[in-house]
Amino acid sequence: DETNKENANGNNGTQQPAQDEDEDSDDDGAGSASSSSSSEHEWEEWEPPQIANWMLSLDSKYKKYDKVLRKKLAEEEMHGSLLGELDTNDLDRFGIKSLKHKKQILIELKKLTKQPLPEDDTF
Repeated sequence: DETNKENANGNNGTQQPAQDEDEDSDDDGAGSASSSSSSEHEWEEWEPPQIANWMLSLDSKYKKYDKVLRKKLAEEEMHGSLLGELDTNDLDRFGIKSLKHKKQILIELKKLTKQPLPEDDTF
């Protein structure tokens, strides 16, 4: 009888593997940043390729900026946490030359980062 009690107590006391599984599942959740519904502020963690993908997805006309945009974003080590601070000068440096395109992208950036749009349409 005592041996059975020890085995029962030993089994009840070994709950550590469940904690390890929880840690693994947290890692899996954080790794799914590509899912648009994973987090409202996932853009804050974007790296240059994700930023470029997002900008290029806004309008098929922006495809012409693909190569230079990716290059410049990487060179400047652009990070999602900085998206709310961008202005037309930044976009120009990133290779986006059309003023119309710059304004459209900045409007989308303001929406993404939940910042108020300027009333006078100036950036």
